[in-house]
Amino acid sequence: MAQELNRRRFIHQAGNLTLLSPFLSLMACDGSGQLKQLTEISGATMGTRYSIKITDLPTHIDPALLTDEVDAVLETVNAQMSTFRADSELSYFNSAPSGIWVEVSVDTLSVINEALRASALTKGAFDPTLGALSNLWGFGAG
Repeated sequence: MAQELNRRRFIHQAGNLTLLSPFLSLMACDGSGQLKQLTEISGATMGTRYSIKITDLPTHIDPALLTDEVDAVLETVNAQMSTFRADSELSYFNSAPSGIWVEVSVDTLSVINEALRASALTKGAFDPTLGALSNLWGFGAG
C-alpha cells in the first residue's frame, strides 16, 4: 500500500533527496544491467521548476494524480513560507511588530526552529534574521 504524502513527510524526504541526488542516476539499472522503467513528473513552483524521476512507479499510481499531489504540497509550503508572497505565514510573521505573538503552522514553526538550530550550530554564521539586509542587497523578495 502506498504511503500518504503529507507536508512534513515531503519536506523531510526532499531534504534527503537533495543529499542523494548525485547518486540517483546510478540507480537506473538493476544488478543485471537491465534498465528500469523511469517516470518523470515535473512542474513549476516558487519561480522555478522541479523535476522528480521515479524508477518502477507502481502501476496503481497515476503519474498525473501524483503530480497534482506534489503541486498541492508545494503550494502549501509556498503559502506558508514564501518571502515573495505578502500573504504567507512567514511574511506575516516577519512583518509583525516586535513582541506581537503570531500563530503559524507546525511546519512553519519546524522550519523556524531548524533555522535557529543551524544558527546556533554555526555560531551565527548562518543568520535567519538577515532578510532585510538580503533585500537591501537585491537578493530577496524586496
